[in-house]
Amino acid sequence: MMKPPVFKIKEVTQSELLKAYKPSEILGYCAHCGNHDSVWSCPPHRFDPAEFIEGYSFAYVVSGAVSMCGFEEQADAVIHYYEMRSKINQALLAFETTVPGGVSLYAGHCDACKPCSRTQGEECVYPDLCRYSLESLGLDVEMLIETHFGESLQWVAGKMPKQMLVVPALLSPVEVDIPSFIQALETGVVGAA
Repeated sequence: MMKPPVFKIKEVTQSELLKAYKPSEILGYCAHCGNHDSVWSCPPHRFDPAEFIEGYSFAYVVSGAVSMCGFEEQADAVIHYYEMRSKINQALLAFETTVPGGVSLYAGHCDACKPCSRTQGEECVYPDLCRYSLESLGLDVEMLIETHFGESLQWVAGKMPKQMLVVPALLSPVEVDIPSFIQALETGVVGAA
């Protein structure tokens, strides 16, 4: 049986979050991704990401460590990572409903529908489920992880790392109880098995 993800959450103020706002650099990376301009959660956006971020007082950045151990094939480990990421995003979305005025920022792009209606030039089919990621808003996730958790992102480059981080967040106008948030993520991910 695979180990469930281990979650850590840090409260980051709006001003601290904006220190990681590097739209030219980060959105430049996004421009080279296949999801750019083809998924509604990805850039280019119809709004100013900085103004969007400024609408919230706090960001609760999540470090979800997903174990990559126990897989014989690297491809199976990668599939497991993406399955865990989806479960974490769904648990985050469920917790969001308990935070008045809060909004989730997914790890990775929204996957509410495939293919995204943006590829056909149509509006978002599920605007109530579509969420942006930290990266898609121009935020440097690697900087956030290093600054607030003292950790670094691991990348698959030949050899599978022992763990990979899933890094979503919750933007909120009010403070959130972190132990309750962690419990909701743990329960949501394990319950979604």
